[in-house]
Amino acid sequence: MLKQFIYFQAITAFVNCGLNIQKIYIMRLVHKPLHFIIALALVVTTSTFAQEKVSDTELTNFANAYTEIQMVNEKAQSEMVKVIENSGMEIQTFNMMYQASQNPNAQIPVKVSDEDNKLYDEVIVEIEKLQPVFQKEMEMAIADNNLSIERYQQVVSMLQTDQELQQKLQAKMQQ
Repeated sequence: MLKQFIYFQAITAFVNCGLNIQKIYIMRLVHKPLHFIIALALVVTTSTFAQEKVSDTELTNFANAYTEIQMVNEKAQSEMVKVIENSGMEIQTFNMMYQASQNPNAQIPVKVSDEDNKLYDEVIVEIEKLQPVFQKEMEMAIADNNLSIERYQQVVSMLQTDQELQQKLQAKMQQ
């Protein structure tokens, strides 16, 4: 289904970590599915926190936060689809134009009308207005599960290389 290709990947937030202000990317509109966990995993942080072991409770909190973030992401996708549909623009046309806009070497196909270009610009503005709301919801999902954004990112980073931790998380996600 074409609607599955509309996703958020990056919104910036500034997080105070001790004396350092970090810029993190939570979500941005992209053309292919990315889970929030992957988006956060790609963030380069300047944090000097040591990567501590993840306790069972902390992993449970992480799993709960991740699940809530996925629900927010689904809601965001649904809202974005509504914005596109309400504009009168076809989802497929929007996706094609967005993909082309992300590739500097891509050429927008000739079949894109001036009206589609105008609608595309309007849709992007409306979607960008939604981003702060969803960003806040994702930050709250993390905080409500007794994790800081920095610690959430640390767990994501550990999950990339620790197969045992991955298995533990997968077991918790299946409960």
